[in-house]
Amino acid sequence: MANNEMKADLSRLRSYIHQGKIRKIKHLLNNQPKRLNYFLEQQFDACAYATKFKQEKALRLLHSNGFPIDGYPHTHSVTALIIAIRRNDLAFVRTLVELGCDVNCSVRSYTIIPLIEAYQIYKNKHENLFLFETAKEIFRYLLQSGASPNVYNTHHMRLVHLTAIDGEFIFLQLLLNYGAHVNVVTAIHRKNLLHLVCDQAVEQPTESLFEILRTLIQFGCDINHRDDCFETPLMCTLHHGGNLTLGTRLDLKNNFGNTYLTRAVHYALYDHARMALYAGAPCRAWQCSFPYINRNYQQQQTTNETSLMDAIVDYERFIGELEFYLLKPRRLKDITRLIIRKNLPYPLSKSTVLLDKFLPFSLIQYLMFTEMKTMLKLEF
Repeated sequence: MANNEMKADLSRLRSYIHQGKIRKIKHLLNNQPKRLNYFLEQQFDACAYATKFKQEKALRLLHSNGFPIDGYPHTHSVTALIIAIRRNDLAFVRTLVELGCDVNCSVRSYTIIPLIEAYQIYKNKHENLFLFETAKEIFRYLLQSGASPNVYNTHHMRLVHLTAIDGEFIFLQLLLNYGAHVNVVTAIHRKNLLHLVCDQAVEQPTESLFEILRTLIQFGCDINHRDDCFETPLMCTLHHGGNLTLGTRLDLKNNFGNTYLTRAVHYALYDHARMALYAGAPCRAWQCSFPYINRNYQQQQTTNETSLMDAIVDYERFIGELEFYLLKPRRLKDITRLIIRKNLPYPLSKSTVLLDKFLPFSLIQYLMFTEMKTMLKLEF
């Protein structure tokens, strides 16, 4: 009989919280320790229930009577903070933090985390400008209140990676300012933040994107980190375009033995090839034979990688001869030109000539061979 009375009292408490009847809640809880203990034993999350119906006064009263503000561990119910975040209620979030809720309290075996939940709500509020800005303020307020910036979702994607992939660089900047680890890598492809941001640069090279690139480098992000294909962030810019980053090593090779320069040639990005050469990229083409087949490239180009690589090989040999004789006392004299012509009567292979039929501009034109031939006064 007593148990039935307790169940009835619990039902009444739910109703009083829903209706916001503060006096009846006080009367039900005051001087009734057995009744309160029963409510707690039943793991009734009164604070979350009050938050659900926006009953702030009831929330404060229930918390003062001993109901936990962060819910109960090992349960599937969401906490009051998660409810307020999902409702996009900044005022209630402030109230909960004021009452001492844990901004890092996750539920359902770490599958629901307040800061990640706030970011997901922000991503879903683009259609409403007011809700959009409110969600951003909730995210900022959680960080200010001590939320850890180094959290990750159920797919083991850290929040900094999610913001970089989504192009939300304002949030990425906030996370970095509040202590997010800058050199963390993704679980699957082992990419760091520079890899992900460089991928964004390929699609939309905006000024804010280049600003976050500079910020990441200032925070100490490794510009020469290799992903699972052993590629640096610089190589990620070669699919559609890209820019050289100051301090990037141009002699690094990926798993296929290809450098930034050889990949640029492989994708017929001759502007990038010339830029790499001006930045001091070594030409070691014979070590980079492209053992894989790029089907998309073959559909776009009627030639193949071998012809392109032959052109690079000949270019390397020509530069080798040129650099050797530039170190001689008699620079670029007649005897030097004769020796170069003797060793390399045709510095450019026939494959390069054939490429002119298929490509809008040949590799040699981009590599300034016209100026070199003029300087050496060579006639072919």
